[in-house]
Amino acid sequence: MTTAIVTGATSGIGRAVAELLHSQQFHVIGTSRDASSISDPVPGVEYRDLDLTDSASIRTFADGLRDIDVDVLVNNAGESQCGPLEELPMDAVNRLFQLNVFGAIELIQCVLPGMRERRRGTIVNVGSMLASFPLAYRSSYAATKAALNGFSTAARYELKPFGIDITTVEPGSIDTGLSARRTKYCGPHSP
Repeated sequence: MTTAIVTGATSGIGRAVAELLHSQQFHVIGTSRDASSISDPVPGVEYRDLDLTDSASIRTFADGLRDIDVDVLVNNAGESQCGPLEELPMDAVNRLFQLNVFGAIELIQCVLPGMRERRRGTIVNVGSMLASFPLAYRSSYAATKAALNGFSTAARYELKPFGIDITTVEPGSIDTGLSARRTKYCGPHSP
């Protein structure tokens, strides 16, 4: 059976992708920061804990995949933030890059050896059209998605000889609930 990992598989795009892959007979491993708290899991999807802001969590997750051939990785987990550039706290910007970019890259590094050994694999990074068409007050989020796109484009050339495809999809505005969860930084006396 073909195995796919879908990060952030509890809502929005990740949930829809997990449902679709399961309906296509994939063994789907969905991730959540706390899999035990999922109130409405996708039937048939195996959920595991993964916090992409924590390298130890990523290593623990990867260690749990040692006997599994991962064929597809969908890096979907992410968060959004907005606010005027001068009011974005650097610790929040760093956390956003860790989750949306660095954690995804670290997870890719974990699954690549097996894909390379089998000479096949597909990696899909879920970006955003804001990477190509940025909006004011969304600079940090747009930057993370642009970084993920640039990473995927460059990595495609080095992975292709090993039969591994890596790509980024850039969806537009989709009602996934992400906007409602977006962290907003704008003080009461903001210019």
